[in-house]
Order: sequence, then structure tokens, then C-alpha cells
Amino acid sequence: MKKFYSLFLLLSGLIIFAQNPLVVKDVTSSLKPTGNSDKADLNYAKWNGKIFYAGTGSNMLCVTDGTTAGTIGISNLGGTTNISAIIPAQDFVYIITSDVTFTPTIGSTDKIWKSNGTISGTSLVYTFETASGFSNVGVYYSVSAHNKNYSVDGNTLYFSAYDSINGKELWKTDGTTAGTIMLKDIKVGTGSSQSSGFCKIPSTTLFIAQSVGLESKLWKTNGTTAGTEQIPVAEPFYIVNQDMAKLGDKVIFFAHNTVDGYEPYVSDGTAVGTFMLKNINLSGNSLTTQAMGLHLKIAGQYCYFIANNGTTNGLWRTDGTIAGTIEVIPNVTNGISDTGYSTTDAENIWFVNFTGSNANQQLYKSNGTVEGSSQVFSNLSYAQNLTTYKGALWFRSANIGTPANAEVWRSDGLTVNTELALDLEPAVISGTPFSSNPNAFFELNDKLYFFGKGNNNNSHYLYQYTGDFTFNGSVSNDWNNKNNWNSMLKPGITDEVTIPVGQNVNVSSNAYAKNAMINGNVNLITGNLDLYGYALINNNAKITLNTNNLNLKGANSSLVGSITSHVVTNGTGKVTIEKMNASRGTVLLPIGTGTSFHETGILNNGTSDTFSVRVENGVASNYTGETQGTAITEKAVNTTWHISETTPGGSNVALTFRWNASQELPNFNRNTAKIGHYNGSGWDMLTSTFSGSGPYTLQTYNVSSFSPFIVVNEELLSSKQFENANDFIVYPNPSNGNFIIQVPDSFIGSKAIIYNLLGQAIKEFSIDEVNQNANLDKGVYLLQIQKVNEVSTKKIIIQ
Repeated sequence: MKKFYSLFLLLSGLIIFAQNPLVVKDVTSSLKPTGNSDKADLNYAKWNGKIFYAGTGSNMLCVTDGTTAGTIGISNLGGTTNISAIIPAQDFVYIITSDVTFTPTIGSTDKIWKSNGTISGTSLVYTFETASGFSNVGVYYSVSAHNKNYSVDGNTLYFSAYDSINGKELWKTDGTTAGTIMLKDIKVGTGSSQSSGFCKIPSTTLFIAQSVGLESKLWKTNGTTAGTEQIPVAEPFYIVNQDMAKLGDKVIFFAHNTVDGYEPYVSDGTAVGTFMLKNINLSGNSLTTQAMGLHLKIAGQYCYFIANNGTTNGLWRTDGTIAGTIEVIPNVTNGISDTGYSTTDAENIWFVNFTGSNANQQLYKSNGTVEGSSQVFSNLSYAQNLTTYKGALWFRSANIGTPANAEVWRSDGLTVNTELALDLEPAVISGTPFSSNPNAFFELNDKLYFFGKGNNNNSHYLYQYTGDFTFNGSVSNDWNNKNNWNSMLKPGITDEVTIPVGQNVNVSSNAYAKNAMINGNVNLITGNLDLYGYALINNNAKITLNTNNLNLKGANSSLVGSITSHVVTNGTGKVTIEKMNASRGTVLLPIGTGTSFHETGILNNGTSDTFSVRVENGVASNYTGETQGTAITEKAVNTTWHISETTPGGSNVALTFRWNASQELPNFNRNTAKIGHYNGSGWDMLTSTFSGSGPYTLQTYNVSSFSPFIVVNEELLSSKQFENANDFIVYPNPSNGNFIIQVPDSFIGSKAIIYNLLGQAIKEFSIDEVNQNANLDKGVYLLQIQKVNEVSTKKIIIQ
């Protein structure tokens, strides 16, 4: 019975690992997203740990907290309505609806609701006068494609609304009926000012409006009628469309001055602080008509947009300054008006480049720099509904070249890691795979959620995915098998990886991580490990390189370890560090061999470069490349540091080498030791500073050439070697212990020492006879002959 119980626990564990993603709730009948909630991510509609969205049927307003019980319909909002906007405020969420009628005439009645996510907390705030046609439907966005109003200040919301006396004008609301008022009749009379683009910055709230004619100007308001006024920007000047985006304490928009065409502008709410950022198209308009999905998107410190330079479209960004307005990706155009084809996170913008066919789309990513902007994938099919989760892009895409099997894909920004992630509808009927058609992504409580089909396309579900990249070893010890991770995905460069205590993980092909908690051993069998953040090595764990590399990518990656938990450079594999320059400071590398630990530090005050480092046991008096020559058996640390740079020249490096007493060879005086660098034909003794009491440290500065380095007493390397190696001959070699030493006559009487491979002197004698009986056990030894300042070493084998 006990054995059966243990087996049950194991199987239960496997089932737990497999339940990723998890079906939260069947939303088929009335909780399925619709309208504006059906495509792009829903993160803009997040408030107080809940997501608000437009549902189906009687549950027009729905809410979810990511749980089964918390995914509910809370109101039909008066019946036949369309939710046109969901705008989170401080104490509640604004819900804007439009009741559209077609008979006897076309008309629309806009309403403002508010909700705290409960049935009792959802109520009507204000009903506007019915407007004929569609031209006077209220505008509630700053950039319509963003589904977002940047003007929210506490509970105060600025917007435009219609009445028959004043037309469509500037209004505000505080969430009460009495506090919902027209702020100013900007275009006096029944004409409409078409107020839009509302953005709250610290000093004021900016917006666009027409007071005379059809030219939109820049306005500001402090929430009072008297404090609502046009900013006197020098004429000629008018704003092109109804969109403005908030970038810190400024706003970005496109305007026209009748000379330069439609170009990007910035404003801080003053006339002098309102100006053109760049005349991108000298012969026409830089504003394109088919890039609204990328229009004025904010990510980090930049605002992104597609612009035409007179020849081609490209991705541009601005930080709100003239110098900071640059093109980052040439020859691309979003080409799609739907916002679901692009998305942003705290640092990056991702977008699908439409090349004329949905079956052949391109995926791009940019962090606002030319260096950090690139094509990620070249042939996506029908990709859309982009969102980000834990630094990676999640989206819907189909099989290459077809619309079939539209499932959940994921990208960490590398081509090799852009792939199908979750196949929720694996069934194939009549040769055509079913599609889950995932949509409406959002993040809550560190989990990713989305809606999609299931049950052979007969149901619609809310799914929950947990990006837990903890290695569980449920299938094998292979890093590259996705089933060994709680995430059910292999880690990418955006992921937080955990290797638990007791795991011994083998890397069978190139592997990736952002940050890694290494509490169990990692062995690079085939392929490198690329680390984009940090690795913390604990609990006597080792990362063993063999012939592969651990690559510290980018400008901020690092390793932390100890004498018992470190990187083992047991072969030709190295630790490489990118972007080594003065601003990065000293990078300490916890590296060693299978039997020793040698923390190594590098600081490059010269030209930024990539450096590679490994250590190996043994020290020699000469090297061919990184291959050791004649062994040194005393007066040195029994270790060689191999350090190289990718682009020779321009470096100015400070090096730090550490060792323990157990790595010191006989007669080594650490207090007078120096760092020696072998330059290919001889030794450069580097000025060195000694410190420490175990581990011991030597530092040197202003190094500009590399590999290999040793720690040695200077007098050892200043000794002459035999000028002619043939003057010193041992034969037979191998021998049974009886061998002949042939030396020049001048060496008769000199001292000979035999060392074992541990560097221990086991026999010492004077060369006074050519026929020697060493009386040694079988094995490999080093025979060294010394006379005054001349020394030479031969390997001898006793059989």
C-alpha cells in the first residue's frame, strides 16, 4: 500500500506540471469577450486587481479577477448598448456606452457609467442627448487606437460630448451626475469644436479643439471655464488628427505649419515649449495613413511612431527633444490600423510589419536604440493580439504560410525562441487543424490570462498560464526538454530560471535565461548557456562548461558564487562577458577548475569589448596559443588564466587573480609574486599589488594584450632556458626506471630534481653519471636540470 501511495504522489506531481495553462472558466454563453474587448490585450482595463471587459448577450459588462468565482457578468447596462470605452479612474472604472438606433433615423445616445466591479457598485452617471448620425458620437480617447484616455486625474475625466444647443464640446466628469458638466463652448453656437486628444501633464491638461473653422489648435484647461484657453502657438500651425500621447511631462502629436507638412511636434503646455521635433519628410508629409496600430505608442522614455522620410516608411522614436528624435528601424511600416498588431512593455515596443500578405508577416522589436532594434522573425502567419508578459511577447499566430492552427505563440526577442508555445486545440479534422484563436490577453497576480476556444471549438474558455521556469526533471535531466519545466516551455532570455537543490541538469543544445538561481548542478554537454541578467550559484552547485561557453550578454549581466559554488572551466569552454567598459565597473567571475577556485576580476577602462576567461590547472614556462609547454614545478601558483578580447587593441584593463595556499607550488613566495603574461615568445612581468590572507589576491593595471597569465616569482621566469633543447636528452623514454641523461659537459655536477605531476619533489641528485637508476614507481614524472641561471625540464615515463 505504501508503494502504491508513493506512485500516486509522483503521478499527481506530473499532472500538476501538465496543467499549464489551466482552464479557469467556461465563458461560452455570456462571458465571452466581444467588441473592443475581443482582440487587443485588456491590460488597459485593469483596476483594483480586476479586468473589466465587454461580454456577450445579457452580460454586457463583465469582470474577472482571474478566478472561477470572480469571473462574472455584472450588468447589461440598460440593454441594447455597445461599450465604446473602459477607462480606469482612481476610485472606480468609467464605462462609456453608445445606444445606436437605425430607425426611423440613425442616431446614438452616449452614456457614462461607473463600476467598482460589483453589481451593486455599478451605476449610471449621465445620459447625453441623442445625436443624429455618427459624427457626433462622444470622443473619449487620447489616441483612439490605444483604448486609453491620458487625461484621468484622480476621478476627473475630460472628454467631448454632444448636445443640440452647443454641438460636440469639451466636458468633464468626476463620476457624479452633478459633476458631469460642459466645461466650455469652444466653438460658439451649435457648431462642434471636436475636442479630443486629452492628456494630463503636471502643469495642465492639454487637448485639441477647433474654435474657428476646421483647423484644430492646441488648448489647455485647469478644469474651469476661465482656465480653458488656446495656447498661442505661432501661426501658421494646426494639428493634423485627433491624437495626442502623454510622454512624461510633455505630449507628442502631429501638426502642420503649411510649410513643412505633417510632422511630429511636442508641447509642455506653453507656446515656447511647443515646437516641431523634426522635419522628417522635407518634400511632403511624414505622417502615414496606415500605421495607426503603431501611432504614438509609449514605451519607457520614448514615444514611437511610423513616419515617411520621403522615400520609405520607418519606425521612429522621440524622447521629446529634437536630438532625441531618430529613426530606429528603416524600411518598415505597421500597415495595419488595428492596435492588436503592436504592443509595449516597460522598455520595448513590439510590432508586426505587414508586407502585403498576412501569411508572410515580420516581427520586430525595439528598445529605442538603433543597436537594440531588429527583426525578430521573418515569416509569421496571421499574427495578431500582441501582449507582453514577464518581458516576453505573447500573441496569436498560425502555421507558417497558412491561417490554420491559430494558437498561442511566444517570443523572447530571438528568432530561435520565437515559436508555438501552447497548442490548445491540437485536434485535426479532415486534414485541417483546429484553432483556439486566443485573444484578449491580460496579466493579473503575476499570471498571464487569455480567452480562446477549446473542446473541439465547441466552447470558449478563460485560460490561466503561470510562467514558472523551475526545473522539475519530470521527464529527464535535459534542460532543452520543455516538459522538464513547470512552465511547460524552455526558458528564453526574459525568464527567471530556478534549478533546485539535487537536480543535475544537462544542456544538450544552446540554452538561455535572464536570471538563474543555480542550486543544483548544470553541465553544458553540447551548446552554450546565454545569460542576460544574473546567475546566483548556491548550495555547492557547479556550472561545468566542458568545451562550451557561459555567455554573459548585454551590459548588466553578472555571476555570483563562492569557493564551493562556481563555474568549472574544465575544458576549453570559457565565460564570456559582453560590453566590458569603464561604466560597467569590475566584473568578478567565480570560476575555477574541478579541484580549485580562482575568482577573477576584470575592469576595462578602454574601448568597450567582449572578453573571454577560463582557468586551468598547471603552469608552464612557455605556451603555444593556450597550450601549455614546459611545466613549471616551483615558485608559482599551479594555475593558468586564459583571458582574451574579441577585438584586439584599445583595451586598458585591470586584472584581479585570486588563489588559495593549496594551489601554490614549492618554494613559492606569495609576498614577492607577480603576474606574468606570455607574449608569444617571452614573458612580460606586470607590476602587481598583493593583498589578502587566503584567498590571496594579485592585481595589475593597464593591461592591453592578453592570454595567458600566471602568478609566479619573477626570478623563476628570468632564468635562461637551454638554448638548444637537443642538448638535454633522456633515453630510453619511456623506460623501466633505468635511463640515460645526456647533457653538455658543462652541466656535469648540476642539480637534477624529479617531480610528480602534483608538483612534489620526490628525488634530487647531482648529474655525475650518465646512467641513472631512478628507482621510481610506474607513472609520469618531470625531470628538471638546474645550473646557476639555466634550467630545463623533460617529461619522463616509467613503465
